[in-house]
Amino acid sequence: MDWNLPSRQASGKYSNVISRVSGEKWFRALVENSLDTVALIAPDGTILYQSPSVRHILGYADQELIGRQIFELLHPDDALRVINLFSRLLDAPESSIRAEFRYRHKNGSYRWIESVGSNFLAEPSVQAIVANYRDITERKEAEKALRHLAAIVQSSDDAITSRTLDGILTSWNPGAERLYGYRAHEVIGQHVSLLLPPEQLAELLEMDERIKRGERIIHYETVRLTKDQRPIHVAITVSPIRNAAGALTGISTIARDITERKKAEAQALELAVEKERARVLADFVRNASHDFRTPLSTINTCLYLLEHTDDPSKRRERIQVIAQQSERLAKLVEGLLTMTRLDYAPELALHPLDLNGLVQQIALKLRPLSKRVLILNLANDNLPIEADEMEMGRALTEVVANAVQYTPDGGQITVRTYRQNHHVVAEVQDTGIGIAEEDLPHIFERLYRADKARTTQTGGVGLGLSIARKIVEAHGGTIEAASVLGEGSTFKIALPRLDA
Repeated sequence: MDWNLPSRQASGKYSNVISRVSGEKWFRALVENSLDTVALIAPDGTILYQSPSVRHILGYADQELIGRQIFELLHPDDALRVINLFSRLLDAPESSIRAEFRYRHKNGSYRWIESVGSNFLAEPSVQAIVANYRDITERKEAEKALRHLAAIVQSSDDAITSRTLDGILTSWNPGAERLYGYRAHEVIGQHVSLLLPPEQLAELLEMDERIKRGERIIHYETVRLTKDQRPIHVAITVSPIRNAAGALTGISTIARDITERKKAEAQALELAVEKERARVLADFVRNASHDFRTPLSTINTCLYLLEHTDDPSKRRERIQVIAQQSERLAKLVEGLLTMTRLDYAPELALHPLDLNGLVQQIALKLRPLSKRVLILNLANDNLPIEADEMEMGRALTEVVANAVQYTPDGGQITVRTYRQNHHVVAEVQDTGIGIAEEDLPHIFERLYRADKARTTQTGGVGLGLSIARKIVEAHGGTIEAASVLGEGSTFKIALPRLDA
């Protein structure tokens, strides 16, 4: 390649310079132990001297480069620019020019070089262009990666922000402007709390503590505020920012607007709830119609028989059946009305009560009506609860009455009370017919009866346990059942303890 530079011989005129450079111990001590490399270059571009540190940068031994044209190893895309800079330097004695360019390594790859060339041609002790240069390939690659990252941040639809460990916002991309409505100059320097509803401040502190412990928070769904104080649902990823030494210096956040997704989820949930309500209503209507139809059919039959018999004993018998079925219908209607009321978050008149006292009242009421043995095994001390006495009394009555209903004459029903952690427990155990394993998960469903054959015999309407569960849950408690078919059942009611 023709470099179009004045041609001069490296030998002859410059031999005394080369000789002096090679013999000056002070110069060699200065440049040969430097991480940078130094070259002396003739005006025609010939390398007169090259410090040994060039091996670390370009892979060549210094002697391999001396006598070669400095322009030979330039990247083709940088050659013309560097030649023009070299020509300008030749025309400006005692001046310096800085340049960055790519230079071919001995292995064929190109390394980025930062060079400062100084014109010392007029200096008798030098008479050359002095080039001091270093490898900046890693820096260039880092700059390229940063530019690439910056382009991604700027073009991202997500809101990407950073802040100090004290919560002061330090960067704000266009995605953040679109999401939150603030321009960058409005928020940089402000505390990140301006984006949070008051109730989310504790959440922010917790997140910061997790980041300081070295954690990373991924796709956390929360709520943030826009400039016009409109709440929006966002999914955020929070990461630590560390310096070159690995020390934590800040926190970055990537936020994505999921408001529309949340709306869609809410609509889907609402639709699913409506479908479930429709299913429950359909089941309810089907079961309720059967429960109404059976006693009505019995009443109609008795009325027909009454019209066709004059036997006083048979008439009394039919009238008694009509009365029983009427009572059953009344219980069914009352139970359905109670369930409807409980479905809509009933207002409870809460007062401090002793669970033992409530159990004793129920036992006094039910003992005379039962041919079963009712045993009370109560805790020695008071069991304080906060409850609506009438409602909780009904729940306990329904559970005990259910045990009476499904325990044969002469069987035993035991009611125990005791403390369990932060709760008090009322446990009703019977020696009745038990519940089949496949029926057990359904016994608290309304109008569900495990022993359907005994419906008309016992007078149950299939709502007692459903009502009990509704009342117990309204008091913040739980009710569960265990049973062995043919051996009996145990119902456990756990309620929050007032003194816990």
